[in-house]
Amino acid sequence: MDIESVRVHQLGPDDWHRFRRIRLLALAEAPYAFGSTLAQARARTDQDWRDLLAARTQFLGTAGDHDLGTVGEIAENNAAHLNGQADRFGDTGPVRGGGRRDGAGRRFR
Repeated sequence: MDIESVRVHQLGPDDWHRFRRIRLLALAEAPYAFGSTLAQARARTDQDWRDLLAARTQFLGTAGDHDLGTVGEIAENNAAHLNGQADRFGDTGPVRGGGRRDGAGRRFR
């Protein structure tokens, strides 16, 4: 993957399916890194995912047709918290270049 091909855009409620896919993969891969569980995330309805994106600022990094990962901001108790998850896999297998440690995260800064 060429770092110059990475693009970042803000997700909205209609992008819930992309956010859900990455979130479920991230929870399956690294459950210790999140405040929710894979079971809880799987139990959310489509509307729950839409509402989640409506209540936060969430960005998606892509390279070509591959979703690489997300980073977002959640406001709780008058404080902002950043969160993120990476997806090492595209629709059919590993993202070219592995998807991690290739500099794509710098695009979120």
